[in-house]
Amino acid sequence: MKRCASDGMKKINVGTELNKSYIEEVNKTFPNATPLTSLRGLLGPANDRIKDIIVEKATLFKI
Repeated sequence: MKRCASDGMKKINVGTELNKSYIEEVNKTFPNATPLTSLRGLLGPANDRIKDIIVEKATLFKI
């Protein structure tokens, strides 16, 4: 990362990784849903995955 910055890189996109990971997790949980299933339970794993990626990137980028 330091080399990228010293070589002039100004922006690093992680949005695609976040979107892809979120959709993958949602797809894993929604097949088990019924009309009475709480959205919190369905979206919780996807939110947790996003949190994990953000922590990983923050550590990598030393934020």
